[in-house]
Amino acid sequence: MPAVPDGSFDLPVSLAQRDVDRASRSAARTPAARTPAAVLNAARLSDSPPSVAETFEAGTSVADAGEFAVRSLQSSLRLVASTATGLGTAAYVAAPQLLRERQIGEQWHMEQAARRRAEKARRIALARARREAAQRRAARLRAAREAAQRRQAEQRRQAEQRDAEQRRKAEQRRAAERKVAKTAAKRHSSSTSTTRHTRTTKPAGRSMSAVIGYAWAQVGKSYRSGADGPNTFDCSGLTMRAYAQVGIGLPHSSSGQAAMARTVSRSAARPGDLVVGPGHVGIYMGNGMMIDAGNSRTGVVYRKMYDGLHIERL
Repeated sequence: MPAVPDGSFDLPVSLAQRDVDRASRSAARTPAARTPAAVLNAARLSDSPPSVAETFEAGTSVADAGEFAVRSLQSSLRLVASTATGLGTAAYVAAPQLLRERQIGEQWHMEQAARRRAEKARRIALARARREAAQRRAARLRAAREAAQRRQAEQRRQAEQRDAEQRRKAEQRRAAERKVAKTAAKRHSSSTSTTRHTRTTKPAGRSMSAVIGYAWAQVGKSYRSGADGPNTFDCSGLTMRAYAQVGIGLPHSSSGQAAMARTVSRSAARPGDLVVGPGHVGIYMGNGMMIDAGNSRTGVVYRKMYDGLHIERL
């Protein structure tokens, strides 16, 4: 049984003393309501005796009132003991359950706090990962933009180099054409008849097969103004390279080449002769056909002579 704390019975004793004092003060002025014997018998039969005031009201003597006070004290003590015994037993029985509930509550609060900390850490890590991913994307975009700028700069530089090289080659060709044309004009003016006789005898020989063979080999290649091979030609560039195969130097100009030759009829034309027209020149292949570098659409092509062309022989 649980122990009753010290001083637990002070309250009942004080109550009993209070009842005795109240009975002593009111005994003289309170008329008798019940007989002493009746009050005593009721007190003996009951576990809860009447108070001291009730005893005096019943007309008991002071000695009888003391007896009743003692009985009242004993009853109060029994009541307090039983109450303390019940509370102690209940507390003893309920203590483990209360402890378990307290432990469960504390554990729940700890789990909630840990869950909140984990959630906060997860959000921080997610924000950090997103920030790092954005930084990586920005770095990739910046690197791609810089690489594109470098490629564009390199392409511009190469284009400028090609343009400069083409201008240099074109200037060299124009200078060579001017030089050849000047030399040819001097030879033509000094010995026109001798030059024509000498140059007409060469095409009649076996050497024209080299001119014709070279022209056939270039069929299908592309056209470009000012080009003289090996992969692209214009009209005078093709004839100049073809006649170079037999040692005849011609200027890179259709009018210059025409100025060095003489006109012959179509019936007298031979393979290897020049086919000349306004701003154009080609090589006669026989049977009214020719090979020439016409334009960027046709390229170097074998085709029939069209109107406006005539035959000239070197």
